[in-house]
Amino acid sequence: MKKILNAFAASALILTLASCTSPEEVPFEVTNHYYVSNAIDSIEQKLFDNEKDFTETFGLAAVMEEGAPKTDIDFKKKFVVAVVLPETDKPTELTPLKLEKKGDKLTLTYEALRRESQSYTSRPCLLLTVDRQWMAKDVEVKEISKGS
Repeated sequence: MKKILNAFAASALILTLASCTSPEEVPFEVTNHYYVSNAIDSIEQKLFDNEKDFTETFGLAAVMEEGAPKTDIDFKKKFVVAVVLPETDKPTELTPLKLEKKGDKLTLTYEALRRESQSYTSRPCLLLTVDRQWMAKDVEVKEISKGS
């Protein structure tokens, strides 16, 4: 009986410690020169792990500046975490602050800096490329808002 109680206590301790582990910081690369396709009304998906889904949602922007680097994505080695905000007339700059993984969940914390209204609208988006070793089932995004 004592062995059973000790085994039960040890199991409870292991489960408690496992649930208290700190999230791991996940390295990422900001993915540039893509835009949300005009054919897309809303985006619920936050993780893109294949080229087909990604290219149905995002287009490659033409870049006028010479030598501007475009981010190529090798979906065999990487996946994309996306934050897409609703259309707005306020220029919005999205800056990733941290990406963490705990269990099977990624949490992206980013800053949104909104400026004065302009005469046209745009759809702010932030795309991060991440190595597949950090793949998760769920992605949560947390915004820290700043006004100009």
